[in-house]
Amino acid sequence: MITDATPENTTEPIQEKTTWTGLEMYQDANGELKVWNKGDKKKEEPLKEEYPKEKGVKYDSNKPEYGLLPPIALLEMAKNLTVGAQKYSRENWRKVPDGKRRYFDAAQRHLWAWKMQEVFDPENGLHHLAAAAVNIMFALELDLLEYQQNKDSGSSSV
Repeated sequence: MITDATPENTTEPIQEKTTWTGLEMYQDANGELKVWNKGDKKKEEPLKEEYPKEKGVKYDSNKPEYGLLPPIALLEMAKNLTVGAQKYSRENWRKVPDGKRRYFDAAQRHLWAWKMQEVFDPENGLHHLAAAAVNIMFALELDLLEYQQNKDSGSSSV
């Protein structure tokens, strides 16, 4: 179960902690996974009296709004991910040597094919821009993971 909490307001010792940009996820002594948005100034405030009791309150104003992602573009990206998983294997992209460089190069190839009026990849019939977006997403994920690992280890190089 994931709950909103802060490491400071729990009485249980933190066994394991992972930090992403603005979010901290940790596992307490009971093995319960908890998430704290470090950008939130409010920590588990009680319901305020000015709210009618039949309405709920959720403090999520500083949290990512996934509803802003464009659904049609995401569908095209998911199609690319599905074809890639069928062609290689699920999560294969994480294991590619020198991934950041290679995904950058692949994104550029798809962008330039689209720029030269080839909208769909002749190899699989999928939109070149969706393929480019997937490759950029892979490079971004690898870059963020590397940054976090360096930050956690105290290394200054990224």
